[in-house]
Amino acid sequence: MDIEDLDLACKYHKLPSRAFYLAGIVKIESELSVGVILEFFDIIYSESIPLDCLKNIEEQLYLGKIGTAKEILRSVVKKCFVCNKSIKKTQRLGCGHFFHRECLKDSLTRQISNDDKIGCPNCQKDIEEFSGLDEDLAMMINDFYLAKSLLGRNFQYCPCCKNVFEIEDQGIIACPYCFSNFCSFCSEKEDGCLCQKFCQKCNGIYVGKQCYECFGD
Repeated sequence: MDIEDLDLACKYHKLPSRAFYLAGIVKIESELSVGVILEFFDIIYSESIPLDCLKNIEEQLYLGKIGTAKEILRSVVKKCFVCNKSIKKTQRLGCGHFFHRECLKDSLTRQISNDDKIGCPNCQKDIEEFSGLDEDLAMMINDFYLAKSLLGRNFQYCPCCKNVFEIEDQGIIACPYCFSNFCSFCSEKEDGCLCQKFCQKCNGIYVGKQCYECFGD
């Protein structure tokens, strides 16, 4: 063991003594550097790995079965597909990829700001299933899809009953809730005929079709 290896041992001094014994076995059985081996053990002993899995990993390393130990570790420790660091609390998308909360949030924020769709930061598949996410991230995605579905549609606020409803055309409209007539441009209540396109306040005079029922011959 050279000076560099001693420095690494000091860096990982919080590892249990058996970790350094097992690290020696791994070093003999593989061509891995001491730094990589100790980083591997740091993951093993710093994550919340079930005790039976931890014992199984140690047994496999003692037998020199490094590949088997890695597979066991990979099955219980998830890595973020953005930063490639281990995750204690995963944010899982429907495509099966895992992320840190902040890594996924940053990616979604960038996508919403620059693109017309949002997808998995790793495979770019559209996010359709987000039950495996924290509530605020799920709401973020849901709000994006809701805003996209409403794009190009016209909604009107009724100044009389305060309800909101969808309209096809601007002008004099009738509220479907309180049946009051008002102008969609200035929100002034209108007692005239719905045949008129604009109210007197907006246009100065009545324009458009005039029906005989309201204005006679």
